[in-house]
Amino acid sequence: MKQAAKQLFADILEKNDELSNLGLQDTNYGTLGGKYVSWIALADNSGNRAFVVYGIGDSVQHAVNHAYTRYIANKPLKFKPKHMKLDILTEVTSEETLNKGIQDHVYKHNRGVTGMAFGRDLRAVFSPQEVECYKIVDQQSLITESVERALSSQLGITEKGWKEADTLFKFKTESVYTNGQEAVALVRGHRVFKELTKDSLLEAINLAKHNYFTKVVNEKGKMTYIYDPALNEKPSKYNILRHAGTVYAMLETYEIEADEEILRKAELALEYITDKTEKVAENNNDTLVLVERDVNKLGGNGLLIVALAKHAKLTGSTKHIATMQKLAAWMTDTQKENGDFAIHKQVFSTKKVTDFRSNFYTGEAILALANLYDLDGNSKWLDSAEKATAYLVEEVNAGATLENVQSDHWLLYGIRAISKHRPRQSFIDHAILMAESIMQSQFIGEKYEEEWQGGYPPQEGLNPKSVPNACKTEGLANVYFLTDDQNMKERLFKTIKRSIQFQLQMQIRPEKAMFFEKKTLSTGAFHNKFKAVEIRNDFTQHNISSSIALYHIMNEIEKETL
Repeated sequence: MKQAAKQLFADILEKNDELSNLGLQDTNYGTLGGKYVSWIALADNSGNRAFVVYGIGDSVQHAVNHAYTRYIANKPLKFKPKHMKLDILTEVTSEETLNKGIQDHVYKHNRGVTGMAFGRDLRAVFSPQEVECYKIVDQQSLITESVERALSSQLGITEKGWKEADTLFKFKTESVYTNGQEAVALVRGHRVFKELTKDSLLEAINLAKHNYFTKVVNEKGKMTYIYDPALNEKPSKYNILRHAGTVYAMLETYEIEADEEILRKAELALEYITDKTEKVAENNNDTLVLVERDVNKLGGNGLLIVALAKHAKLTGSTKHIATMQKLAAWMTDTQKENGDFAIHKQVFSTKKVTDFRSNFYTGEAILALANLYDLDGNSKWLDSAEKATAYLVEEVNAGATLENVQSDHWLLYGIRAISKHRPRQSFIDHAILMAESIMQSQFIGEKYEEEWQGGYPPQEGLNPKSVPNACKTEGLANVYFLTDDQNMKERLFKTIKRSIQFQLQMQIRPEKAMFFEKKTLSTGAFHNKFKAVEIRNDFTQHNISSSIALYHIMNEIEKETL
């Protein structure tokens, strides 16, 4: 089918009067009401969603030809497609009677996998990606506004009273995407990464770097925190910690290959977040805290330092050193004698300390202090980081086992940063314990379906998710650089590679972005779940940081083999 898709796209670009023989075999496909059905989706790089035409015929070739002639007859003026997706129906999975009517029917739907057709006379037909990328079904309810939006992008279709249909068909398709150069078979609208090279990994990193990361930061330095590309909506929620973490990931892409636009956007985002710091007199010292909605958090100070330190390391700029030192001073001044940080979350205006605690915040603080020590050489920061690590490892996690050790990627970042200067066996042992626990939980083998390979058990639900996967992968990559055990390194490398192959399924690439309005903001970004295309800046942050970690490991392996 891949060759057929490339030939079809060539015919479309050449505007041939007749469609070439695509060589598609009817026996490979199913029928709906005795007819073969195909879909052609076409998009350029503008802000328009993909135009879709579907065709029906007595053979697969006739069905595709019907769709092709519909497109030629209804093609928008001056439209020059850059992307094409071809779908052909393979099987009807269910036929449901709409006894309660269109609106009150309960729509149990496998998003991204099944398409929908209303009425035996096919009054409205939607491919699996149309259902997914317009969010036609949400929480088992039909969203009629989304149906209408999807219909508005279908060419050659007139209103046929779909709301009065009494039958609903669900079906699966075989799908291929092409841009003329490559043709890729798709599963749930995304490609499956059975192989992963350093070049293909770099391509995924740059896809985010040159698209999502350039658009997620506006000219005032504020980020799009959440974006739902299916509905083209940006909720007003914000999270300043995830803003800081995303800047760090942006700078990591710059470290691989310098690019002035990504640096400019990262610096705008740093200016935005440093403006959110407020002075605090802690123990009569001049300190700073990062404040959002009248709340300051240990993790906020930590991640801001991590981002600022990365910027200083890459650019040689000392502009933010004083800010980092004052942020760090607040952390060390509120640290207890046993190494614990007394304040994790505090109401800024009243100074009330809440009961909220996060070990991740402690890990972020440890990494921040160790990174600041690398810049200014003040052993006070390293002392504090070491003491905090000892508290987490030797007190909080004393006696931890493979079964109950908490996976903490930020702590593993911190242990690696400290170990450059003060390696401590108990820290290394704890890092190895975490790594072993993670590796043993990975989904591998025939008992798991293809999409799940390389994933990990989620905290809730059944399906593995990209972000928890990415966080575990970040942690494992730090352990890779901590250990000298070659057998351990090989096992870590294989686990990390499988994990990234799983995660890349959730990266939005042109084959899915073509169905959205804001293609550049969507392209290269990651969603967290197979069944939800909503993107958030930290989803992409962790997935890209973990991909970059694997890229560095691959470089390290190359050096060792020279």
